[in-house]
Amino acid sequence: MRKGDNKSRKVLVEKNVSQHRVLIPVYIPHEKDYYKDAFEIFKLCLQSIKRESVSVTPITVVANGCSQEIHDKLLQFIPQGLIDELFIETKQLGKINSLRKAIKASEETYLTISDGDVLFLNGWDSEVARVFTAFPHATAVAPVPIHKTFNQYVSNIWFDHMFSGKLAFAKAENPAALEKFVQSIGWPYLEDH
Repeated sequence: MRKGDNKSRKVLVEKNVSQHRVLIPVYIPHEKDYYKDAFEIFKLCLQSIKRESVSVTPITVVANGCSQEIHDKLLQFIPQGLIDELFIETKQLGKINSLRKAIKASEETYLTISDGDVLFLNGWDSEVARVFTAFPHATAVAPVPIHKTFNQYVSNIWFDHMFSGKLAFAKAENPAALEKFVQSIGWPYLEDH
């Protein structure tokens, strides 16, 4: 039986002051063949978030069925300040299922879900917030085109703005870069519309 008082019982926990959190599911089962450089690329991803964010942006990583060696390496990122929270799933659950607990545990206004091989540009978080401010009914922001999804689950937006003059499509600022991205993920080309 314990005797005495628990000293931490009276300590108040400070409320999270961040507006934005990044969630990254990671699946690196080993470090050979296809996954040979995956951990180093993931580390660059984390560094780019910390370096290029304008505001304090905590990072939650979900180790989704990674090897014990990867778990050990991820744990080392916590004292280095590259990871703020680490969820370890012992079985590979898939991207969406692995994120469910992390999403439920997040208190921030904005959540960014990223892959572990994305490099973030300077001020990316300010730009995301700017989009949500300009489009208060938006539920997601994507930096790349999501093939043929501009008309899914947005009937309320189409209905509200079809004849208001507020709805418009714009040409891509850098179509050559978009074409390269599309080819990198296996699409043969990006449709003009």
